[in-house]
Amino acid sequence: MSKVQNRKPLLERLSWLLAGVFIAVGIDVVSRHVITPRNEGTPLVRVSAKQNQLKSISGSWGVILVDPFPLKWSETYFYDKEKRLTSDRWAFSGTNLSIIQESIARLTKPQELASEVAEAGRWRQDKTHFVFQPTSTFLTRLTPESRAELYRLAGDNGNYSQQWPYRFTEHTFAERFGNSGLNKVQVKQIRDLCYWDCNLISFCDVALLQKNFDEKSFDELIRVLNTIPSLRVRLHLCPSDSVTNLLAYWGRNQSVSRVKPILETLTSTSEGNEINICALLPPFARTRLYGYPDAKTHEAESRMDCFFTGMNFFNDAPDLRYLDNQVVKSRLKTKFRPVGNTPIFGDLLVLISAEGEAIHMAVYIADDIVFTKNGMTETQPWTLMKIEDMLTYFPTRTPSKIYFVREIEDVKAVTYHPVANHD
Repeated sequence: MSKVQNRKPLLERLSWLLAGVFIAVGIDVVSRHVITPRNEGTPLVRVSAKQNQLKSISGSWGVILVDPFPLKWSETYFYDKEKRLTSDRWAFSGTNLSIIQESIARLTKPQELASEVAEAGRWRQDKTHFVFQPTSTFLTRLTPESRAELYRLAGDNGNYSQQWPYRFTEHTFAERFGNSGLNKVQVKQIRDLCYWDCNLISFCDVALLQKNFDEKSFDELIRVLNTIPSLRVRLHLCPSDSVTNLLAYWGRNQSVSRVKPILETLTSTSEGNEINICALLPPFARTRLYGYPDAKTHEAESRMDCFFTGMNFFNDAPDLRYLDNQVVKSRLKTKFRPVGNTPIFGDLLVLISAEGEAIHMAVYIADDIVFTKNGMTETQPWTLMKIEDMLTYFPTRTPSKIYFVREIEDVKAVTYHPVANHD
């Protein structure tokens, strides 16, 4: 994303349902990760930007040091530029213009803006749609509630920007823009064009701000919108840390001869030592972390989505059978069991919609951090991310739920669990 980096191909691929799979194995809902839609009338909270700070988090994994490691936007990956720059023109299917105009006027607030909807000069007709191009004043003055309703209507009619808005949590919006090169007036302009949708701050008026911002500021806006909220995670250990316990956590399903020397080295000095956890990841994840798919070199990489990534996490070389959803579904049903709210390194996080649709899969690392590939697209890297940030890529208007699952053999063998939840 951008906040949304072409989720459409991903969602089109995920037509199969897993509700029956999880009911069959008796999976429990992880209640702290039930995502409930926000009241769309709730005003945007004016949170203050916080400076990025290094966080030290203790648990069964040892002590991890976590700080932001945003993957910067590159024009190469702003693949949908042309589509987003038509965000100020809305196409509606139908044969009766009056009915379309009435629907839009009814949702328009403040009411005095509704007269613009009836202006003939604001409409044109092509072969299959009526196209409405509101004025900048119309777009700027809409209330957040009206904007949410109108943009949902436009999105339901297939308008790209409204269908796939950029999305933020309150914290990430404040942090991203507060630490950007945009001034306070410009940030307020952006914030005033936002609205609540799917329990997230949503923004799609890129075309409007291209008219209002100078070239340098607009480029900065695009950079911020398309930055990936990745994390850098390092493991810090001291002589008092138990290598046996740490090996049980980080060495799961891996070669002891590879992981144990790293842990012993980190605990061998009196002052302690640290290392990027990339060194502790299995080969599949280690060689892809922070990287983008290279379809030109490896054609299959363009089809490696979150499900393929999750199922291959512990593999040395990727198993291409997991490009087939039926293979993934079968293995989840027969080889995995629930672990409730006590995930450990390597467990699979599966996000399920209210309708039982599998929306996403990621791999639990530690605390609230996952290894994730957010979409079957070359614009999304393999990365480490907070669950909260990951969820902004997979919004739903009905409550969705997170489940943690583990292979059956590991459920029987592993008795070692992380400490209490981190909020």
